Amino acid sequence: MLLSVIIPYYNIEDKLLIRCVNSVLNAGMNEEDYEIILVDDGSERPPVQTEEYFIDNRQIRWSPMLHRGLGAARNHGSKQARGEYILYLDADDYLYAGTFLPVWEETVRSRCDIMRFGYHFCTSIEEEHPKQPATPTFSQPVDGNTYMQTHHLPGMACVYLFRKTLRTDVGLNFSEKGFIEDEAFTTILHYRARSVVESNTFVYAYYKRAGSITQNRSFDRQSQLSYGLFRAINDVYDFRRVLYADQLPTQGIDRKLNALTVDLIRRILTNDYWELEWIKYERLLQPLHLLPLKGCDYTFKYRMFSRLSNHSWGRSLLRTLLTLGIH
Repeated sequence: MLLSVIIPYYNIEDKLLIRCVNSVLNAGMNEEDYEIILVDDGSERPPVQTEEYFIDNRQIRWSPMLHRGLGAARNHGSKQARGEYILYLDADDYLYAGTFLPVWEETVRSRCDIMRFGYHFCTSIEEEHPKQPATPTFSQPVDGNTYMQTHHLPGMACVYLFRKTLRTDVGLNFSEKGFIEDEAFTTILHYRARSVVESNTFVYAYYKRAGSITQNRSFDRQSQLSYGLFRAINDVYDFRRVLYADQLPTQGIDRKLNALTVDLIRRILTNDYWELEWIKYERLLQPLHLLPLKGCDYTFKYRMFSRLSNHSWGRSLLRTLLTLGIH
């Protein structure tokens, strides 16, 4: 078994889950090369139509559990995975038709630890098809720390194929404490990788569903997401402390910590009570030496953001720009 595709779900609409599963079944892989693990995270409304639709499909294994959240559901599915590689899919997302097989074949050929591919946000229930590159290309493999020094690293675990031993050898799991469960996991996963390859192909369709966790704009939910992001920052910082004590390189981790801090500041500045939130997180981030933001020469946008965020007038300006949708 080469690949385990893990799809957790909770109270998902049948039509979305069926679309997700079919996108894997129709990806063109040999049946003996992969399995699909559907993890029911304690749904109150089981997807009866989906169960009936795929009842005779031998590629699919069903794995119910008590409701504990997305991080716990991914951990649950990962423990049952028999494949050499793992791919996570969120149940309301899907793989674009005709895109996954070349990426998968290059992963097998190169034997890389992590394969990163493109993703596209969509807001319609109807399938969308972004413009693809004329020819799929793949970067030269580099180690994870080097990759993180020169690339923005999306926290979404679903946009990577990765070798299962990267997590099993050290017992790496998703956080089960709340939201933003991906960030620390994907960061540590990349640091441990000896070879990371990137594809220019858009493979993953990320459906921005109304009513989903990340689309809920209430103050309480946004505060929960902000604190979840801070917990991820804290987990990555703790990992960095271990590396530093062992005299291992940390440049890639440092860039990721600064990027996560930028993400948290963005969340704070778009909050209705942003000034109180700023005071709260300034006290939490200063002991980690993440505020004031370091003036590192990553990108022009980062340099400008760090300069503005380190002054009260600059934060007010950033808030105005973010509120207007200028990023």
